[in-house]
Amino acid sequence: FFSQTFPYTIKGASEKQPLLMEGEHELLEGDIRSLINEARDHLRVAPGSEKRSVKYVNARDAIGFALKLLHDYKLQVSVSQDEEEKVHHHEVIKGLNNEIQELKARFASLTARDPEYRETGDSQFVSSTLALARDVHEMQQRSLASLHRSEQVVGCTEELARDATERLRVQRDKFYEINEGLDGIGSQIQRARREMNAFIRRMMRDKVIIFFSLLIFIGIVIALVVKYRHRQK
Repeated sequence: FFSQTFPYTIKGASEKQPLLMEGEHELLEGDIRSLINEARDHLRVAPGSEKRSVKYVNARDAIGFALKLLHDYKLQVSVSQDEEEKVHHHEVIKGLNNEIQELKARFASLTARDPEYRETGDSQFVSSTLALARDVHEMQQRSLASLHRSEQVVGCTEELARDATERLRVQRDKFYEINEGLDGIGSQIQRARREMNAFIRRMMRDKVIIFFSLLIFIGIVIALVVKYRHRQK
């Protein structure tokens, strides 16, 4: 069953997948264990769950890819020169293979009891496609709702912008009126300043005239007094 279902079988992996570099055994082992844990999580799906077919497909793919990486692991270990290292990695490979075989048996048991699950690739592809279509539909609905909310926000923003523009226009007219009033006040101040300067100049001129008039009067008085005394002598 798995040789027909999984695209990454042991035979296919040996033909397509190149050997890993020396020293990457631990990294490869970690990847295989991650796939095993992923498949185990998918197989924990509840029997009545609506997405169990999709979970089974995901578990199948994870198990198949784990088999592929396990085969690569075997090839990498086979070219190792250290016999002690080979023994250690063979034990690790044996344990990983046992876990994968247990997952395969559990997968076969669960899918055999599930009448909605079909082993053919077409039915599983349809199930995955339907699930994807539902997800896309939900995403489209959320996007439409988000767009509707955005349109409402834009409408409110436009209304606020119009109100703000109207208030700014009124304030601008008031500023123009105030500016015109200030211009009038400035003109009056300039005219008052010119009149004040003219008045000050006239006052200064009058003071000079009065001063010289007093000097002339005092001179005349002094001349008369001197002349009068001269006659008495």
